[in-house]
Amino acid sequence: MAPKITEQIRNAVKEHPGQPIKLQDEQTQKVYLLIDESAMPSLWEEYIRQEVGKGLAAIDRGEVEDWDVESVKAEGREVLKQHRSALS
Repeated sequence: MAPKITEQIRNAVKEHPGQPIKLQDEQTQKVYLLIDESAMPSLWEEYIRQEVGKGLAAIDRGEVEDWDVESVKAEGREVLKQHRSALS
């Protein structure tokens, strides 16, 4: 089910073409972003570029460390265990 757009939201979209529109739920105070579906691939690509850029900058600053795949897997299992416990 896709909720219908209100006139207020339609006007916000017209005023800011091509940009995400922030919507706030008055009950939960959560903020959501409304984006044109066709813009999603380029927004996702830009996000990936920014995050990769941050990682490369950290490498350039020497902020790197060796990692052990087994410790990463163990940490992931622990997070999953905690998540499952929280859902029970």
